[in-house]
Amino acid sequence: MSLRKIGNSWFADFYINGKRKRKKLSGNRTTAQRLYNNLVSKNELKSHGIVPEGYPLDKLKDDFLQELKPLILPKTYHDYETILDNAFLEMKGVELSTLRRQLNEYIHARLEAGKSSKILNRTIGLFKRLTNFGIKTKVITFDPIADMQFFKEKRQPRRVLTKKEIHLLLEHSGKYSVIWLTFLLTGLRISELIELKWDDVDLENGTMLVRGSKTEAGVREIPITKKLVTEIKKIPGKREGFVFKTKLGTQFKNNLLKRFKERLVKAGIDREGLNIHSLRHTFATLLASSNTHPRHIQALLGHKSAITSLDIYTKVYNKDLKTTMEKIDLD
Repeated sequence: MSLRKIGNSWFADFYINGKRKRKKLSGNRTTAQRLYNNLVSKNELKSHGIVPEGYPLDKLKDDFLQELKPLILPKTYHDYETILDNAFLEMKGVELSTLRRQLNEYIHARLEAGKSSKILNRTIGLFKRLTNFGIKTKVITFDPIADMQFFKEKRQPRRVLTKKEIHLLLEHSGKYSVIWLTFLLTGLRISELIELKWDDVDLENGTMLVRGSKTEAGVREIPITKKLVTEIKKIPGKREGFVFKTKLGTQFKNNLLKRFKERLVKAGIDREGLNIHSLRHTFATLLASSNTHPRHIQALLGHKSAITSLDIYTKVYNKDLKTTMEKIDLD
């Protein structure tokens, strides 16, 4: 914000909601300075829509989410909204001037509660995007968390399910077995599976249109096996809307992650290195183990680049090579 003379008059030059504005003050320099000083006070800033140091960030959060909504998947939007809403609920009345301190307190409280570095980094990263949005739209003039550090993440080794574990999981999952089977026989991402609709499933021809992809690969058509067709046909209820729904008829969200963990425990499967994404990873590994071409793996999994698919193929191939070498007996 600045005071400047234009012609014979003095103006306050500032931004409101990202748009540049000028307010005429006076033709007298002394009077203009006094009015300008008053305008800079916090109460005057608020009345003119200019962001003061004590600006409440709730509206910035709402505007940020509103802009993101059409650009991301519904599940991703729901996750972002939940993360920010929970944080703002804990950091009551957070303002720009206190954001760094309150966010640090919130993060460390969650760390003590046992939250992983990955989850905490997601929260920090989302707040960094929020304040960056405020800077870009000129709603705020400085970023108090620009240099806030992320936690070092310990990469958890991920493994695939063995065939024995697959049978145990399906055997102890009841109505959820068709969901796990769909993951295992299609390699869908969780965001793609929960977005799957009956209109996208052709049971007669054994194909499925996958529309929920997060990559530029976009919509892809994949074949589905006779076994999966048979199991999908057993899903009760009308074939409209989402294929996989909760008992209340609503779309699955993060509750599906919880159900997967519960079924692993029920089946007596060691959870170490396993999460719901392991089902997709198991599918990819089975493809590679059967010598499926990396390009075919890319098409089925919806990878933007064949490099990711080739990486999966190479790891499996190297493991198979080691097994082959172990068979060499010189005795």
